[in-house]
Amino acid sequence: MNTVAGQPATLEEQVFVAKPITYEKISKNGKRTLISRVMWIDKHGPIPNGKEIRHKCDNPLCINPEHLEIGTHYENMQDMVKRGRCKGSHPGSENPSAKLTESDVLKIIKMRKNGKLLIELAKKYNVSLSCIKRIINGKSWKHIQLKGEA
Repeated sequence: MNTVAGQPATLEEQVFVAKPITYEKISKNGKRTLISRVMWIDKHGPIPNGKEIRHKCDNPLCINPEHLEIGTHYENMQDMVKRGRCKGSHPGSENPSAKLTESDVLKIIKMRKNGKLLIELAKKYNVSLSCIKRIINGKSWKHIQLKGEA
């Protein structure tokens, strides 16, 4: 968001600044349509079949036509990956919500192999039992493996 003293800089950004981050829709010609599509069409004309509107500014609230561009679904998904907005884009301790480190996870896996109970591991690392189960079952922290196990 372009800001001046913490305030949205454009009318388009001001319209939705207080709303939750989502792609807003409006009714146009009796049909619910994404506002970003309406703004694009009003400024640049029809959107070709098979194309989507992409946000160059990476702000779903922004409806400034200058911040929008046409692209394929694949290009839109590549944007998401490059900008770190997809599931798994911040694995392990890079995830801001992580309570464990890669070292902790390796220790958990080793201790479990040596017979430590799941509930004991959960208490030791101050995480839920389901968190420990997901680690042991390979559902989370998938990028961590003991040496010799691949």
